[in-house]
Amino acid sequence: WALNSDISVSRGRITTNSTEFPYASIVVTSEPSGLLISSEGIQYGKTPLTLYMPPETYSLTASDGENELTASISVGPKENAKHDFVFHYGTVKLSSQPIGAMVTRKGKEIGKTPLTLDRIPVGESSVTLSLDGYASTNLTISAVENAPANFQVKLMSERYLQAMNQARAALDAAHFSESHGFLAAALESEPNDPTAIKLRDEVSAAAAKAGEAWRTEQANAKARMLASLTWLDFQKVFADCTDTRQVQYPVEMVRVSYETYRDYDGKYKQREVKGAPYTVMQTKTESTFNPNKFSANYAGQTFGFNCPGNWSVSKVGKDGSIMLKQTRGLFGSDNINVSTPANNPDALRFLQKGQKVTIKGVLTKCEPGALVQTLYLENAEDLDNQQQMPEALKDELPPEIAKPETASQPNVIPIVSSGVTAGNVPVSIAPTFLYPVAVAGRWGFVNKSGETVVNPQFDRAEVFAEGLAPVRSGKWGYVDAAGRIVINPQFDKADVFSEGLAVVKLGGSGGGRYGYIKPDGKFVINPQFSDAGRFSSGLAAVKLGNWGFIDKTGKIVINTQFAEAAAFSEGLAAIKMAGLFGYTDTSGKVAINPQFERALPFSDGLAGVRTGGKWGFIGNNGKFSFNPQFEDVGNFVKGLAPVRLEKRWGFINLAGKFVINPQFDDAAAFSEGLAPVRLAGRWGFVNTSGTIIIAPQFDEAARFTNGLARVKSDGRFGYINVSGKVVYNPTN
Repeated sequence: WALNSDISVSRGRITTNSTEFPYASIVVTSEPSGLLISSEGIQYGKTPLTLYMPPETYSLTASDGENELTASISVGPKENAKHDFVFHYGTVKLSSQPIGAMVTRKGKEIGKTPLTLDRIPVGESSVTLSLDGYASTNLTISAVENAPANFQVKLMSERYLQAMNQARAALDAAHFSESHGFLAAALESEPNDPTAIKLRDEVSAAAAKAGEAWRTEQANAKARMLASLTWLDFQKVFADCTDTRQVQYPVEMVRVSYETYRDYDGKYKQREVKGAPYTVMQTKTESTFNPNKFSANYAGQTFGFNCPGNWSVSKVGKDGSIMLKQTRGLFGSDNINVSTPANNPDALRFLQKGQKVTIKGVLTKCEPGALVQTLYLENAEDLDNQQQMPEALKDELPPEIAKPETASQPNVIPIVSSGVTAGNVPVSIAPTFLYPVAVAGRWGFVNKSGETVVNPQFDRAEVFAEGLAPVRSGKWGYVDAAGRIVINPQFDKADVFSEGLAVVKLGGSGGGRYGYIKPDGKFVINPQFSDAGRFSSGLAAVKLGNWGFIDKTGKIVINTQFAEAAAFSEGLAAIKMAGLFGYTDTSGKVAINPQFERALPFSDGLAGVRTGGKWGFIGNNGKFSFNPQFEDVGNFVKGLAPVRLEKRWGFINLAGKFVINPQFDDAAAFSEGLAPVRLAGRWGFVNTSGTIIIAPQFDEAARFTNGLARVKSDGRFGYINVSGKVVYNPTN
């Protein structure tokens, strides 16, 4: 501090000047004591502290090493000021899903979740949570004095966020199928995520709108085409191409007269008397087919034909050609031989004998005959069915939308929902998910309201996945959510679709091989494996002697070397080598050495494993997060996993703490906020707080799927909704 003053001095004299510095004092105290006091980067010491300062306004900061309080203090010359800094602390408990996230506060890493912070100033402050593979999350926490505050953070995986961004970009570009694929990846990372489900619904709605726009245009184009089409008149063709002329020809005649005579009994009778022969000239009409007229008037022209009268399909050839026929009298018939384009030989193969059809084709040949006459149509198209959607558009739509309406096909199952026939309406109003049911040994499907939409008719039916469900009618095929058979029964085994492909088997139980098909039923990976699993993370486990993994082209990318192999989950797949289980990553590198007796898939960053007869949970580094202590476990879902301890089942959280104490005879993982549990031999459902929502009353109970759960009561199966109401009464 410097003070300036003017001093006048005279020659030969002594001048005296006195300058006083009018310091002020600030007494600083704190609770707790020992806080470091600073101002503008200058540290003055720890409380209690007295500062002697020039008169001014000061911004003083008190720090306990982690937290700071600031106060503005003004003092005048020779004034004394006091200020007491009081820290009011609260306790904040942080947890994350998955656990192990690093918590950073004010640029300093302070620990990993789950974490308890004891010296947090009352009020709001912010922390950042970060974990490899997950997006960093900024969290505002609020501490209250003498009242611990709990904060739980759901970390979003980078894979999920990337998939969601890609899904939105694909939707903006109208690449609907691609968007659905990204959303499948997002939901694999975050099952039942409401944001992803909402976006999936938006994509489905946009895809349905695009598909319907295309179909509307096709319907209009078809109407215009039918209006302009020339329809084939079978008899007129032969009449127009036949030349007639009058021809005279001689006929030998004999005059005949009758005379009366008496026989031996004296009776009168008449007898024929022939006279001399003579010749008479007569005229007849002679018809001759003129091929030149046919060539000039009909050959090479396109005609439509809609099977009038008693015309129908009489034969379907192995090459895909068909014959249309009507009979005339006992032995006569009119025939039309119909062939398909070389690039679409199966265009008419679905037709059956006796069926009527509307087609168009190029008339190329005519064969007249007394009893049988035949026309030939080539490059024929079926006009009863909608034109096939272009691959460029079909590839952008999910399978249930890209499938064309096929109302006239014999393998279409007519279904009625809300008074409308789903086979004749836009697919967007058909049900999006159906539930299999069996009645009197035959399987069909009901909707979410329990209404039958596909009558029981199959030997067996499985659940829907990616818009299709396997059904068995002698052989296995697939139906869509409108109940239509979209892949004809032809397989000895069939699994649900996963990541756009389904594993199927050709060949009986004594042999056979597994391959993979697309939603159009065509093989993309030919049957060659003795066993095979579903695709996950772009890879599928297959068996050729030992187990390995293939990509979606069928290429073996992880050699067949494992005794067992499971599907990938969160980037790792359980594998068995030398009698023990470990995990491999998608590159084929053994990420966790085989050392366990059993191993479950990873979920929420943890996987259940058994060693020494007890189950525990490991992280993706292979280290135990919860030591082996349980008799049995299930998978984590939304931060909770069922475990059995001392013969009773309960649920633990990601910190390994019981949130629902062991009390049940049996339990399964949560789904849609509810978990099946068994008490006194009966199954019911609890919520994540352990409250019984649906009283134990069933012989069996499955997890909820799309709002319904299958239950068994008195030996019969039915469906209930999340409130416990029976929407489909138990049947046999």
